[in-house]
Amino acid sequence: MNEYKRVQIQCRKAGLDDKNFWENTVVDFQSCQRNKIIEYGDSVFGLNDFEGFYFVSNAVCKDEQVELAGNALNCWCEPPNATNLDNIKASLNIQSKLDHLSWATLGYHYNWTERSYCDDQFSPIPEKLQVLAVEILQRIHRQTGTNVVPHGFDAQACIVNYYHTKSVMGGHKDDLELDLISPVVSISIGLSALFLLGGHTKDDLHVVPILVRAGDVMILSGASRLRIHGMALVLAHDKISNCAHSDPFVQNYLSNHRININLRQVLPPGVGSIKEYHLRQEKNLKVEINPVQLR
Repeated sequence: MNEYKRVQIQCRKAGLDDKNFWENTVVDFQSCQRNKIIEYGDSVFGLNDFEGFYFVSNAVCKDEQVELAGNALNCWCEPPNATNLDNIKASLNIQSKLDHLSWATLGYHYNWTERSYCDDQFSPIPEKLQVLAVEILQRIHRQTGTNVVPHGFDAQACIVNYYHTKSVMGGHKDDLELDLISPVVSISIGLSALFLLGGHTKDDLHVVPILVRAGDVMILSGASRLRIHGMALVLAHDKISNCAHSDPFVQNYLSNHRININLRQVLPPGVGSIKEYHLRQEKNLKVEINPVQLR
């Protein structure tokens, strides 16, 4: 058994009354674990030994959370976006559809079978997500002095994951974008969860469980851009009473599920399409990139 799997199983077996596990193994950025956490200010944190990983606590306010959740449940899981339900022939009512929904893709659609992106599978990404991602990256830059997006950030692909209380996300790398310099921006809504951050292989010994709450945002950049990561556990006991939504359907969903919205840039700056990228690679053409200053 590899180390990532061992820690994942440990997380799922640990009870809520396991004080040693929650105080000494889990990283909680709202606690006092000063030996593990780097505090930058304005709720921006880092993690010792994980350069390029940033955590912004309560980065998304409650009103924004419910707006994003409403869009995720009512709009982003509909055409022209792609979902895991697209190949299901049977007609599903709304409740049944959400019970079976596990992912939706916007922007460049991620092909889970071929593990690739292509130009002809694309739908628009809402400007709201682009603006939110850039605001968070600017906040990190102001607090840390590190420009995690020296060439700017263009949210070109978005994967929305829908988790129920028994869901698990296996350890993986986000390594199929053609631009691996730009960060991955991960936004959490709904139930809390234990996120796992590991090394560059599943056998690396340093795998850290991180408690992620509604409104928290994580950034994988720099040396942490290609780290193994996943989700060990959704905390079913963590009922959301402070995220009221005018639509009781959305409110009920949030009280029993977690939604993760992650954004990434697919193409290097200056490249207009996946086809153009591959043509440049064949001709060994480099792209001129001008640094962008974040404020």
